[in-house]
Amino acid sequence: MLSEVKPVYQTLPGWKESLTGVKTKATMPKALLGYLDFIERYTEAKINLVSTGAGREAVIDIQKAF
Repeated sequence: MLSEVKPVYQTLPGWKESLTGVKTKATMPKALLGYLDFIERYTEAKINLVSTGAGREAVIDIQKAF
């Protein structure tokens, strides 16, 4: 059955801006917002948190979940 599966690729624009210091959805690069929108539409699930680095300070609560 898996031998009949065909992958579907979606190409999305990237971004070159650093995400260091990004703290809100309003300050995210436009291409990142498009990427997040694509994920939400594809998975039919809202994204609440986005991490832009390893530390807690790099987590953005975009849906004000907390």
